[in-house]
Amino acid sequence: MLPHENEIYRKSVIGLGLQAALTKIQLSRGVSSALCETVLTYFDNGTVRALFPPNGPVVKFAAERIHSYEFCENTWNFQMENVHFHSKRLLDICDKVVVHARLHKDFLGKRKRRKRKNEEEEL
Repeated sequence: MLPHENEIYRKSVIGLGLQAALTKIQLSRGVSSALCETVLTYFDNGTVRALFPPNGPVVKFAAERIHSYEFCENTWNFQMENVHFHSKRLLDICDKVVVHARLHKDFLGKRKRRKRKNEEEEL
C-alpha cells in the first residue's frame, strides 16, 4: 500500500476518531507509539480489504425484469423491476431500480485508438 493511500482512510471520521483515541491512550502512557502505528496499519489494511475485496464486488444484483434500457451520450440507463441485491446472503429486494452508468472518457479513448489501429492494419 502506498503512503498516500493511508491518508485517505485516516482522514475519514472513523480514522480521525481512532487516531484521537490512540493519542489519548499514548499520552496516558498506556501504549507505545510503535503499537499505535501497528493499530493504524491494521486499520488501513482492514479498510482496503473491506472496500476492495479480492474476490470481486461486495454486492451483486439481479433483476427479474429489465423494463427499459437506452444508450445516449455515452450513458447507459437501465430501469429494472424486482431487483435482488446479494452479498453472501440476500440483502434486499427493491420493486424498481434505475441505474445510470456513464462511460469514462479514458475508456472511450482506448476504444477509438484500438479501432483506428485495426483499420490501419487492414490497409
